Amino acid sequence: MRKTFVLKFVQDAGLGNQIFEWATGYGISKRLGIPYNWVWSPSKKRKFGLGIFGIEENPPAGDTELVMDRVGQGNATLVEIAEKRVTASESPHPAVTCPFQAEECFIDVADEIREKFKLDPLPLNVPEGRTPVAVQVRQGDYKNHPRLDVVAPAYFAQAMHRMKELVPNPHFFFTSDDLPWCQEHFGRRSDVTILPPHSMEDGLRMMVACEAHIISNSTYGWWGAWLGEKGPVIAPDKWHMVPGSYGAWEPVPKRWHRVGGTKKDTMRPLIDVMPFKPLETLPSLDRAIVIPWKKDAAKWRELRFCLRAIDKFFEDRDCPIYILGTNRPGFLLFENHRVKCLDTWSYWEALNTGTQLAKKVLWMNDDVFFLKPTTWEECATPLYLAPIQQEFLDKVLPQANAWRQGVVKVLQQLHQMGYEDHKIYSTHTPYVYERDKSVEVLEEFGVWDKMPFEMAYFHMFPEGSRKVTTEKTVDHNFGDANYLNLVDAALTKEVKQALADLLPDYPAWELNRPFQL
Repeated sequence: MRKTFVLKFVQDAGLGNQIFEWATGYGISKRLGIPYNWVWSPSKKRKFGLGIFGIEENPPAGDTELVMDRVGQGNATLVEIAEKRVTASESPHPAVTCPFQAEECFIDVADEIREKFKLDPLPLNVPEGRTPVAVQVRQGDYKNHPRLDVVAPAYFAQAMHRMKELVPNPHFFFTSDDLPWCQEHFGRRSDVTILPPHSMEDGLRMMVACEAHIISNSTYGWWGAWLGEKGPVIAPDKWHMVPGSYGAWEPVPKRWHRVGGTKKDTMRPLIDVMPFKPLETLPSLDRAIVIPWKKDAAKWRELRFCLRAIDKFFEDRDCPIYILGTNRPGFLLFENHRVKCLDTWSYWEALNTGTQLAKKVLWMNDDVFFLKPTTWEECATPLYLAPIQQEFLDKVLPQANAWRQGVVKVLQQLHQMGYEDHKIYSTHTPYVYERDKSVEVLEEFGVWDKMPFEMAYFHMFPEGSRKVTTEKTVDHNFGDANYLNLVDAALTKEVKQALADLLPDYPAWELNRPFQL
């Protein structure tokens, strides 16, 4: 009886692994010049999947002799060992089982393999002028796997950014075994389409239809990219978490691009982000002025002069003013004036509560002062300092300062959500927040700190935004500026005296008693 080569599929091999093993076995039979058979062992975990390519089960007509049984992942060296053992065997049906998982295992028959595993591309609704890019997300049994759980949202965000440098105007089509995960992290992006629930065949057909690919550390994704390879492919820089845990396995061809961002906790917070907490009863106020204040952090009499500036220059003289602070300021009278105090023990609590006190809130800080008559409309214009380049977000390291870390985290999350035009919305000027929009932001990002919140708010709601020019000053020569921001470095006797000269009057709520500057 003429010898045949038998491939015994690894028990419970997934579809990607099945293709790798069959392709390698085909190459072995071609090089040895002998017929090719293959055996699939029935399993409750997985089914034989090559039928979608017209390849059905094909066992030999007799008993087999297992001449090679290897675990781990195979490479070309193991292919050579398999061929030597098959050649040396006297059995009519020498069999090999090994998870050959690298292009080098079948590279000499690559063209034939592409033809044998050819699929009709899945029709895609590609926006005009865009390049379709497949994104394959593997979650499922990889979650919490000690060696394979390596791709986090940061990896896909960085890979998508990198792809923008490789192809013109990419539009990303997602296939995944966890569509809700994709929707949560990338569903809001305007350049993303997430396939509805679909079969593994249609996932492959979608990848074949695309012109470029981003894959997880998944053999299924590997084959979708390889069979549809017409342009760049991006893969994780780590295919598995522990080097050497799968032997010399290296499945990513050198021509493919590698991207990092695989560590789960790249932005582990120094403090916990507090969940948003809606007020049990929403106040019926249409508008309010809110000033968070921490007595122990006060460096001067900032709050007193901030309130004087509101009283003198802000046009809405009936709007209630809320101080959300750790102590009641000693200069406030107890009569029922427009200034009210709410005990608040952290900035996060102040942010959570203060943005819900009215339908529209003017958010002040005790180191920000009006310098001339000002309206709600003027404060409602979002001001920014400068654009932020995506390259900065790709490379920035976690910060030792919690609120700075919060800003980076918010910007990276905004990028994942599809907000591309990043700016520094931190001008230390008055801000106007609408309650419904604030709630949407806090529900999305949690409650962190002032700057992360304003960055998230004005990226999501940037209507009318413009770059700050002469609106703000930090100097005692006020000029034409609308606002003074009393930064620590500018807290001089000259600035204090200039404020006292500008704001000499005691409002109705302030204890009329002289004090030292």
